[in-house]
Amino acid sequence: MKLYLYLLAFCLFFTCSSVTWIRKLPARTDSPPILIKGLWKRQTNPKSAMNSAWHANSWSEEIYFDRPKSGSFVKSYRNTNLYGSKKVEERITGRGIYQVKGNWILLETKELQQVKIENGKTCCEGFKPYSHKLLYYYYAEEKALLPMLYEAGYQEQNFGVSDGAGAAYQVDENFKTYLQIYTRKEYHSHAYFSAGEN
Repeated sequence: MKLYLYLLAFCLFFTCSSVTWIRKLPARTDSPPILIKGLWKRQTNPKSAMNSAWHANSWSEEIYFDRPKSGSFVKSYRNTNLYGSKKVEERITGRGIYQVKGNWILLETKELQQVKIENGKTCCEGFKPYSHKLLYYYYAEEKALLPMLYEAGYQEQNFGVSDGAGAAYQVDENFKTYLQIYTRKEYHSHAYFSAGEN
């Protein structure tokens, strides 16, 4: 019974600790904060079923950082599906603030808007309060920005760069290997690359 309780406590501690650190900045870091600004785009590939004659999908995601003016960001996701002659487009826009410590960037979304367009008819909601935090890392070697979890259109999956961290915020060789893997990953693209300072 004691062994079971120890295992349960360990699992709960590990799960909680692995989840919480990717929602906040480190308390301190030895590196100076990077200056992040302008438009960053994610390299995306279609997600359609292979060899489908009736379905085609395309999607894109980008983040615009408005700094040093305000420290705010706008994150936009667009997903378009063609089902034969029917076209369905989904747009999700998040707005919030971001903070930087060293190479770590915390995006805190404060409000969200969802728009659905089906065969030319638009169903749009105004911006509504929304609370979401996710930590990103600027990988200088590839000039890429990577979230700690795979996420598209504010839908998170339980895998990503954070799997390579032996401890919270630890940037060792294993973590750098994960950065390299997820920067070059094609199917589930994670990385954002600068598209200029618009």
